[in-house]
Order: sequence, then C-alpha cells, then structure tokens
Amino acid sequence: MLIGADGVHSVVRRAVAGPETPVSSGSVAYRGVVPFDALPGLARDTMFVWLGPSSRLLGYPVAGGRLLTFVSIVPEDGDGEAESWSAYGDARAVARALTGWEPDVRRIVSAIDAVGRWVLRDRAPLERWSTARTTLLGDAAHPMLPHHGQGANQAIEDAAALALCLGQEPRGPGWPEAALRRYEQVRRPHTTRVQLGSRGGGSLRLHAPEPARVPCSTPLPRPAAPRGDGLGSMVEDVGWIQSYDVEAALTGA
Repeated sequence: MLIGADGVHSVVRRAVAGPETPVSSGSVAYRGVVPFDALPGLARDTMFVWLGPSSRLLGYPVAGGRLLTFVSIVPEDGDGEAESWSAYGDARAVARALTGWEPDVRRIVSAIDAVGRWVLRDRAPLERWSTARTTLLGDAAHPMLPHHGQGANQAIEDAAALALCLGQEPRGPGWPEAALRRYEQVRRPHTTRVQLGSRGGGSLRLHAPEPARVPCSTPLPRPAAPRGDGLGSMVEDVGWIQSYDVEAALTGA
C-alpha cells in the first residue's frame, strides 16, 4: 500500500490524477516575527487585523507575548515563481506594499529582520484520491490557501481517519481497497468544502471602509464573539470546521 503524503508537489497525486495546473489566487503572503519591544504601545494580548483595498496585515502574539507573528497578504508581483512556503522574501517588498499605512504597521515593517515569501496557489479539488492500494493525504490530496488556517489541521484529520479505516476494516481479500474507499468517501467531500471555502474565507471576508484610502487598524480581542458583522463572520466562517469530529463522521460510513 502507498500513501501519498508528499505535499503540494506530490508525485503520487500526479500518478493518481494526472497532470494539472496550479490555480493562482493572485496574492503573495509575507510571513515573519518581530519583537514586541520594537512595538511600543501595541497590546501583547490581542490579535490585530489591518485592512486595505488590496492588501491586509494580520498579527498576533506568540512566545508569551515576546514576539508578534505576522502575515501580510499583498497582490502577487512576479511571474513564474516556484511554489514554496519556505522561500525567503525581501522586507523591502513588504514596505512597498504597505507604504502609507498607519504608524503601528510602519513600526512592524521597520522591525522586520527576515521574512518568508509564499506565492498563494492551490489546485482544483480532485474527483478521486485512491486506487486499490494507493491514496492521498494532506496537501497531496487537497492543497488549500491559508485563509482558513486549515492546511495542517486537515492533514491531521486525514491521518486519523485513515488509521481508523485501516484498523477497522477486516483483513482479507478486500483489504486495503475497502478501507481506502471508506476513507475517501468520508474525507474528500469535507476537505473539498474546506478547500473551496479557503479561497474566500478568513480575513478575505473583511473589507476596508470606503472611501477610505488609508487602511485602518482593527484589533480583534480573544475570544471574538459573533456580532453579525465582518469580524463576527470570521468566527462563523470557521465554526463548522472547528466543531467537526472526524471519528463521529466515520460512524456509519
């Protein structure tokens, strides 16, 4: 049996489903961390979302409030770049994209030492993951954009579901084909919904006020209560994902 868990550039996926073209989101994510000591006055127990007409900056505290981790989503400014979530970027590109933003944003940009660059692309959902003795898992099965924050979570759920299916299926002539079929029947519809929802979810549901040209700072206290507005919709947008129980989903499948 072969389990293709070899990521977005999966060789196993190509063998199962054939060649395909990446789907561009038109955006790039710059990611990094900066010390809070360089950000006087910025709360160390708050998640922040700064919005602009075509860009956004999200940040939240890590390392016990010593560091702010951030991701800035900006329009893609290059052609033919290799897909990689671990490529290095140029802090000057972040500064150019966020020129004229409010003082807190400028302080974050000024404090950047190193930044990662991730060209945001996914793939069309597959119509099948498996053959009689082969299946896919994680990004190899459903590479998705990061706006729901679900890439790793869905891979973990895949692994749990696959382990349960393989363990519960009686060993015999139909094993592992029957187990792989059950695994795909449960997981593929769910991950397809998450994958497609990620294309317009998370902070993409928020919009800068019009006709303002300078982005606003929108602190999002933790935990955020649904309020029926843009911030509340971010919580509602992922609530069904967070409450999903993979073991319960396998019951009766």
